Amino acid sequence: MHTGEKPFECAHCDFRASQKSHLTTHLRIHSGEKPYECAHCDFRTSNKSHLTTQLLVHTGEKPFECAHCDYRASQKSNLTAHLLVHTGEKRFAYAECDYRASRKGNLTTHLRSDTHWREAL
Repeated sequence: MHTGEKPFECAHCDFRASQKSHLTTHLRIHSGEKPYECAHCDFRTSNKSHLTTQLLVHTGEKPFECAHCDYRASQKSNLTAHLLVHTGEKRFAYAECDYRASRKGNLTTHLRSDTHWREAL
């Protein structure tokens, strides 16, 4: 693991792993196997950590806290996106105008705006 070697390779795609267990989890993508199921709804997944995240939806638990305000999130990725509010970082840009956004979805919305559609015609 620490050497960077990835001796376990998928026979279906270019995926390689340093641990056999990671390859086993990956192979479920190809087989469609979803052994982990939520006890509260119909959600099923191939990855145990995704089930853990799903359970937070039902418990309402939000363990990820912003150090700058009262914002809390159930997923780390949501907190990471929220932190851009405080840093002001806008890493998603459109080369055809000066528009910049902190979230990719906002850039997509901008590109779908009437102004850009008219310019493309």
